[in-house]
Amino acid sequence: TEQLERWSEQVLVADTLDALFTH
Repeated sequence: TEQLERWSEQVLVADTLDALFTH
């Protein structure tokens, strides 16, 4: 669904930001 797609995007962005700030 569209909601699941948006959720996946947010998780992906959050994971990327987390990786950037962790390193």
